[in-house]
Amino acid sequence: MSKEYVDIKDENLLKAINKALKKSEWFSKVTKEEIESLTELYINYYEEVKDISGLEYAANLKHFTLRGCGIEDIS
Repeated sequence: MSKEYVDIKDENLLKAINKALKKSEWFSKVTKEEIESLTELYINYYEEVKDISGLEYAANLKHFTLRGCGIEDIS
């Protein structure tokens, strides 16, 4: 059975997700199973996230903070 990876375009978002997943490789690919396990994600302005596409797969995300990143469209 092959793993399905989530297409996360913003490398800073990828890093934030991997940090939240407590992975040692901050820029490694994230599987759908891994992103579905996320329940909290906090992103601050200094992480410079500009695109949150891929985050739609975080179906179990209960607490999400996106502070000062300048994102205007979250659709």
